[in-house]
Amino acid sequence: MARDWLKLPNPNGQPNSQVLKPRWNGIDLTRRPQDIWIIDFGTDTPKESAALFEKPFEHVLLCVKPERDRNKDNNRRKNWWRFGRTGEDIRAALKGLFRYIAITAHQKHFFFAWIDGKNLPDKALIVIARSDDTTFGMLHSRFHELWSLRLGTSLEDRPRYTPTTTFETFPFPAGLTPADTRPVGAQPCFDPAQHESGRRLAVSGVERARPVGAQPSGRRAEAAPAGLAPGVALRHRSGQAEGARLPQLPVLADPARLPHAKAIAQAAFDLNRRREAWLNPPVWVDWVITPEEEHAGFPRRPVAKPGHEADLKQRTLTNLYNTRPAWLAMAHEKLDQAVAAAYGWDDYTPAMPDEDILRRLLALNRDRNP
Repeated sequence: MARDWLKLPNPNGQPNSQVLKPRWNGIDLTRRPQDIWIIDFGTDTPKESAALFEKPFEHVLLCVKPERDRNKDNNRRKNWWRFGRTGEDIRAALKGLFRYIAITAHQKHFFFAWIDGKNLPDKALIVIARSDDTTFGMLHSRFHELWSLRLGTSLEDRPRYTPTTTFETFPFPAGLTPADTRPVGAQPCFDPAQHESGRRLAVSGVERARPVGAQPSGRRAEAAPAGLAPGVALRHRSGQAEGARLPQLPVLADPARLPHAKAIAQAAFDLNRRREAWLNPPVWVDWVITPEEEHAGFPRRPVAKPGHEADLKQRTLTNLYNTRPAWLAMAHEKLDQAVAAAYGWDDYTPAMPDEDILRRLLALNRDRNP
């Protein structure tokens, strides 16, 4: 239905892609993409303007308004064509990012994933407004996992990722904390020279580098020198742009931390690339997109090739971490070594006891918050 609506003209001359967005929730992240779309009239669109998007408005009028008319919340009854909670904070945090990091609030295994910036996150997802591989790598390290499992909560046998007790208290490596770095995000960087020099594109409209609602502290990063704007690229489900073959780095306040930022980013990039190759094997998958989706900048979608529908259905992040094959374990170990080096822990090995790691992290946390 949504793709049919993308083809239709409107009396305002605007395409329906202005108000139709792919939506991602916990199932999309832990299992397979469900290909669900949502009608989004934004935070302050008047009813008269919304009505000019004919088919989407008609659907909301017929299917949503009758329910809203019975809602006890006066604001939801009055503004029935908009979301009950319009999410100004998350919209501002994600504005300008070509992708962002997400984790489900509850899940059996601890893993983060990239979501394309054109996709709207569901309330069940915890979102980190960053597009760089360095931050992704630190969050996906053994150290952040141990910290989160110890300081988070749980629901039955599933850990619960709580940003206030896990992300906000986590002692990132010095010089690589959210307060010491800034994201870039409108498009990925394609220029190898910028990666070698540590220079990044200065992109407007990028603000927060934290889960929505978290408060930054400490030093702010300086603005990066402007560079050439990269070309527009199509994107896969992972947020990895086609043609982007380089890890994405944040803007650093301290250039001396660049070697560690690059090492972490490379390890995280390799981990994600291998996971994506396992989730969507080229011999099983075609990446498809309609002309209307492409024009609107939506990502391509993985569709099983004939005869591989059942095979592809089993390729989920949950199933991957259930089996944890050797290549995945080694990719995580490489990432952990890069993050440990950023901490200055030259004695780190995969055999280091969890309690020793937690003691070190706790000491860092106390030193930074006397």
